[in-house]
Amino acid sequence: MAEMTEMKRKCLETLELPPDATMLEIKTAYQHLKDLYTKGSIAILPIEDEYPEEAKEEIVRKIDEAYKWLTLNYQKTGDAGESGSRGGASRASGAVREEVSQIEEFDGPALRRVREILGIELGEVEFSTKISLQHIKNIEEGNYRALPEEVFVKGYIASYAKCLGLDGPKVVEHYLKRYRNGR
Repeated sequence: MAEMTEMKRKCLETLELPPDATMLEIKTAYQHLKDLYTKGSIAILPIEDEYPEEAKEEIVRKIDEAYKWLTLNYQKTGDAGESGSRGGASRASGAVREEVSQIEEFDGPALRRVREILGIELGEVEFSTKISLQHIKNIEEGNYRALPEEVFVKGYIASYAKCLGLDGPKVVEHYLKRYRNGR
């Protein structure tokens, strides 16, 4: 765990972020730094010739590695403090486990409860999963008729479950049962 915390610290430092950065902040910082160090970037155009191409490539490689490590480990850790979510960081691990253990069927309101306990905003889910905000709202509200065909909903729910650190197949199975009945 200490190794993971040290690696997380280094990766966040590389992306110029604080220790409690959210996933949305991580993704935003990554994109900003990639844009900044890309050849022809207006930000470094005046000094572009002063940095050897190898140095810029090394910086971009470190940025890529930091982002990759953080995104891979964002969902793997059990508590919000490690995952980068704010809001319930101090109580999220136990509260989420307790809340999730009490959920017998994963429907939209259950997904919303878990998201809120983790302190994850709708915009973070949208950014992380690439699911439109309206579809996320429809998922959480159980507005099944406003959702697209089942194949898409299955992917949406799997992505949403992953974003929340939940058991994807279980959540998909529960949600699709309700989706089919609601259509």
